[in-house]
Order: sequence, then structure tokens, then C-alpha cells
Amino acid sequence: MERLTADMKPASKVRDALAQYSRKVSRQKFGRNDPCHCGSGRKYKKCCLS
Repeated sequence: MERLTADMKPASKVRDALAQYSRKVSRQKFGRNDPCHCGSGRKYKKCCLS
């Protein structure tokens, strides 16, 4: 096992490398009285909220 893992990076360096490539994903929030995002034409609370 030592021979196989000798060339691996420490976990902290891997986390730093991943943070460099990560991106923030923003989600669009739907209000209860907004039109439903599925395209039905109904209000979100009456269509896909439940």
C-alpha cells in the first residue's frame, strides 16, 4: 500500500486545487405566486410546489 500511495498529494493540496476549479451555481428561486417554470401557465403553488 505504501508503494502505491507514495506519489499521492496530501488531502489539503487536493482541496486547494479543487477550490480553484469550482464555481458557484446560483439557483433561481420561484415565488409561490409566480408562473410555474414547467410552462403550464398555472401558478407555481398550484402546479409544482406540492
